[in-house]
Amino acid sequence: MNTIYIANDATMCYDRILLMVAYLTMWNYGIPQHTALSSIETIFEMEHYIRTAYGDSEECYGGAQWEVRPHGVGQGNGYAPAIWARISSLLLKAMRDKGYGTKITSPISRVFLHMAGYSFVDDTDLVEMSKPNETWED
Repeated sequence: MNTIYIANDATMCYDRILLMVAYLTMWNYGIPQHTALSSIETIFEMEHYIRTAYGDSEECYGGAQWEVRPHGVGQGNGYAPAIWARISSLLLKAMRDKGYGTKITSPISRVFLHMAGYSFVDDTDLVEMSKPNETWED
């Protein structure tokens, strides 16, 4: 029996979330449509200034000036960990539904566990175990 373990730390993951995926995920988990849309529109409308020891810049970027709207909910955003957790949960569920992951039966309690991986915020560990007598090529 072969096992593969992949440890992944998704660097700057909150900046990589597609906002449409964030919106659909919020809506899927019961957040009212107007609330989900409001949180996404707020990101589109933000204006960004540069702050230094000499004060804030007069020029800004973002808001109405975006030529291409940004992606990502932003590092430091209060709801970013929850959105990432919801998205990664759906991805892990999709992997399990397709049959990927590890299937284990406890020898004592006989409880069956089918796990594709586990996550804590942006750290995800994926575990894949082959079937008995399955080769690496299979």
